[in-house]
Amino acid sequence: KDVTSTEKYTSDYMLHRNFNERSYMAFNIDQIRDRFSGFKFQTTAFLGYGYRVVNNDTTQLSIEAGPGYRHDRERDTGSNNEEAITRIGLNYAWNIAPNVKFIEEFTADLGSHNNIYRSETGLQSQINGSLATKITYKISHQDEVPVDKENTDTEFGVTLVYSF
Repeated sequence: KDVTSTEKYTSDYMLHRNFNERSYMAFNIDQIRDRFSGFKFQTTAFLGYGYRVVNNDTTQLSIEAGPGYRHDRERDTGSNNEEAITRIGLNYAWNIAPNVKFIEEFTADLGSHNNIYRSETGLQSQINGSLATKITYKISHQDEVPVDKENTDTEFGVTLVYSF
């Protein structure tokens, strides 16, 4: 008998609009549909300020902060949870070799009802000008989840990345 143990869909749109070499406006909207999370969907929108603390040939470190909005719908009850949030984020990249990059991305979405913390750690290897592979380990922790669901979710991924 076939048994589905995981089914997750994620869409994410991110835009950075530079003010100058170090400062930028950060916009992000994402939606997660995870069949086993207890939520039918979780949608977050964020608009904030970003600052590149370090930005050279080998190391990039930026921080972001600003207001946002989260809308969740619980799968079993159908109840909607909507709240204003504050997002803080950290993006780190270290060019280990000419075609290999270590990455760490961390966000904390802080709200009055629920806090969500996400971390993605990975290695990205460039194959050619626009094609790369990425191996990642992701951790997501939520303070409040539906009954009988885990607060922390982990994910290991191997991805083919196309940049344009």
